[in-house]
Amino acid sequence: MQCPPGFKSDAQRENFISAAKLHRRGGVLSPVCGARTRTGTICTQVPISEGKGRCQRHCGPGAARAHRETQLRQMQTGKTSPEEFARAEARRARNRLTNGWKKNPSLPGRTIDLGASEGPFVDAVRALGADVDALLPAVRDWLAWRFQRTQLDRTADETWTRAVRVDLPKRIADADASMVWVRLGNLDKRTKEGRAMKAALRAGGEPLAARLATTASRPALGEARGPLATPLKVWAAQPPEGPSRRILPDRNKIPNPARMSAPKPLGRPRRRPDTPDELAALMAVYWAADSAVQGMFQAIEGEADRLAFLRALKGVADAPDDPNAQRRWGHWYRALARA
Repeated sequence: MQCPPGFKSDAQRENFISAAKLHRRGGVLSPVCGARTRTGTICTQVPISEGKGRCQRHCGPGAARAHRETQLRQMQTGKTSPEEFARAEARRARNRLTNGWKKNPSLPGRTIDLGASEGPFVDAVRALGADVDALLPAVRDWLAWRFQRTQLDRTADETWTRAVRVDLPKRIADADASMVWVRLGNLDKRTKEGRAMKAALRAGGEPLAARLATTASRPALGEARGPLATPLKVWAAQPPEGPSRRILPDRNKIPNPARMSAPKPLGRPRRRPDTPDELAALMAVYWAADSAVQGMFQAIEGEADRLAFLRALKGVADAPDDPNAQRRWGHWYRALARA
C-alpha cells in the first residue's frame, strides 16, 4: 500500500526545512546563472534546463525558444497553468518590442503606463523645452521610465533635468540615425550590401544610399511588423503595501574591466624551447622577486608572454648594467606597472 503524503513527524519536517534552506534561491547550494551583470554583480536567477547553466535572460535566443516549447507542452499537460504561461508570453512580447526598438525606434507600443501621472509627465517635459508628441515610441517610453524613476518613485529634480536636456537629445539623435536604416530597408550592416550602404552614407548621405538600396538583393533584417501577436503587459505602478525599495537611488553601472594585454616582446622570438634547467632558473628568479613583480607576472595571460617576462627579469638580474637587458625589462615594467 502506498504511504500517505506529507511529513511523518515534526523531526522530519524540521530536517526537510533546514536542508531546503540550502537549496532555495539565495542558499549556499542554490544553482545560479552566474553571468556578469552591468552593475558588476553576478546574476542569481535560477538556470533553465535548456540554457546550459544560464537563466532565461542570459541563455540566448535558441535556448529561450526551446524553453517556450517546454512551457507550452507543460501547459498542455497541466503542469503549468494557463495564467503562468500567459505571464511568460507577456514578458516575451515585451522583450520582442524592446529588441525591435534597437533597429526600428518607430515600432508602436509601450512598456509603462503612467496612468494619472500622464498629464504631469507631459507638462514636466514641456517645461524643460521638449515635446512629448514629437518623440518616437522608443524614445518616449524611455523618457516615461525616467519620469517614473526620478519624479514618482523619488524626487530627483537634477537627474530629471539632466535626462531631458542632456540625455534626451542623444537618444533622439541615435533614434534618427536608426530611422535612416529603416527607410533604406533595414539591411544587415554585417553583409556586403550593408557595408556598401554604410560607405554610401558616408560619401553622399541618404539620397545616394537610397539609390543604392533599390538595387540591393540581400533581404532585410527580420523584425516584428504591425501589431504584436501576443498581448504585451504594460507595467503600471501599484500602491505599495509598505516602504518600497523604489525610493532608493539608482545603482551606478560599473564599466567593463579592461583586460590586460601583454606588450609585444622586443627582438626575435625564441626558436628553441627552454630546457628544464632553464625553466628552473627562471622560476628561481621569480620566487626571489618581491610581491610587486610577482603580481605583474600573475597579471600576464599566455604562457609565451610569461616566459618572455621571466627571461627579461633574469636578464636584468644577471646583468644589471647591460643596456639591452635594461631595455627589455623596462619594456615590460612600463607596460605592466601602470595596470
